[in-house]
Amino acid sequence: MKTTYDEVVKQPVDRLAQTMQDMTYCYHETEVPKAHYKKLLGKAVEEVVADSVNVNMVNAYYKTLAEFNKGNREWYVAAVLCIELGLNPSKAQSAGAGRHQSPYGGCGQPTKAGLPCRRPENRI
Repeated sequence: MKTTYDEVVKQPVDRLAQTMQDMTYCYHETEVPKAHYKKLLGKAVEEVVADSVNVNMVNAYYKTLAEFNKGNREWYVAAVLCIELGLNPSKAQSAGAGRHQSPYGGCGQPTKAGLPCRRPENRI
């Protein structure tokens, strides 16, 4: 017994894209243009895999950062700021040991913009 799949896999890309568009429309009248499927079907397998890996890696980073953010918000923000500013907090701590109590650089709380205040003498 032949299935729809057996017939679909034999189709050229253009016809396959049209079939996929028609099948998608059958699901709650969802409209996806044929050109979208044609573009995806023309992609090299390596590109598709690379795109998938990129999404999975970003998702892994996101989940990790979200968990850190649920913990100590002050430390999380300070760590992200150090990364963005290219600072190593362990070196900053040893250079000015005891100068500040907060990972925000001695400023205490973040400003209204969500960033710590910037006093040159209290930088991380």
